[in-house]
Amino acid sequence: MVSLYFGLAPDDKRELVLRRLVERIAQDKDHLSTGFVATPILLTGLTELGHPELAWRIATQPTFPSFIDAVLNRGNTVMKENWDGGLVQMPSLQGPIGTWFYHSLAGIRPDPTSPGFKKIILKPELAGDLSWVKAWHDCPYGRIISQWRRAGDKLTFSCTIPPNTTATVYIPVSSATGITESGKPAARTPGVKFLRQADGAAIFTVGSGSYVFAN
Repeated sequence: MVSLYFGLAPDDKRELVLRRLVERIAQDKDHLSTGFVATPILLTGLTELGHPELAWRIATQPTFPSFIDAVLNRGNTVMKENWDGGLVQMPSLQGPIGTWFYHSLAGIRPDPTSPGFKKIILKPELAGDLSWVKAWHDCPYGRIISQWRRAGDKLTFSCTIPPNTTATVYIPVSSATGITESGKPAARTPGVKFLRQADGAAIFTVGSGSYVFAN
């Protein structure tokens, strides 16, 4: 995980390393097997590498070793050296799943081309049987809101972009055709510009304001 996340694996070996990682996780029956170095980047890293469903399965495992087991069955909000809570006490490893909620499920991310949320990326991931997400982040310019709900093949994505910022919004649908914003064709909405279809999403740029996208 570390070599992929930080770009240490050679370009011509990345697919092989990723395949081996997925195979190893399958051997562990989609349970945690990482320590305090890789656990903080595991869920967000898998999502960014194109495996949000795998991240979901790891995050929702109820049996040992897992995030859920550590809290519900063992009472460990501060992890220890091993996943059953023994040996040397380590810093909290529950934080990464919270980061994943905001970064991946709600998709609230800073744009690296303009740090400090002057530019925003909203790239929510639909995972597992999750039917809705609502999250917000108070950045220096105001509150960023990301909220989505799905029912069958229908998706509604609402967002609020604070003043003096812009955002790149990824709507996780297979085609931009038929996407509306507040009931009107999204491509004709003032302040909304369609960029392209890529990475399983229709990608738009928007200015500050509140938007409701639907397919």
